[in-house]
Amino acid sequence: MDPATKPETAEAAARAARRSTWPRRFRNGAVTLAVLVAVYALLGFLVLPLLAKPRIEAALTEELEKATRTKSSQHWVDVLNKAGVPCGPILNVKEVFDDPHVKHLELATTVRHPRLGDLEIQNLPVTLSRTPGAVRTPAPDVGQHTDELLGELGYSKEEIAAIRRDGVV
Repeated sequence: MDPATKPETAEAAARAARRSTWPRRFRNGAVTLAVLVAVYALLGFLVLPLLAKPRIEAALTEELEKATRTKSSQHWVDVLNKAGVPCGPILNVKEVFDDPHVKHLELATTVRHPRLGDLEIQNLPVTLSRTPGAVRTPAPDVGQHTDELLGELGYSKEEIAAIRRDGVV
């Protein structure tokens, strides 16, 4: 067999596939492809060992991007999901919080921030029946707990005031 056409190892092909897993631009947005190799297969471009060769991968990627720009992101998500390729649209922050699945699964919650008002933030990703957790407060502002922590470390109120006065914190 000619060394130039010798198939690469499965490990080399897997490395190439991992390098290829990044968002692709579409006509109206982007779709992230969990298994880009499957996309190449779906579009009839796949010769698995060749994906390990950057020059060939670049040419395949260019063709893939040309083809996917012709339709909407949702079209490609539907086509790929129907073919068994795990993928989904890339959403901006507003779209994530507006997503029906996020709302239904209560993956977001509202907290009151003392300076910024009501904020919608990510809820706990896991719900446990016997030991339920909760997001009760927003993330602290920079330095919000500095005095408390210094006090817990043994600094007196006067020492903390001096540290602040000297610009250390």
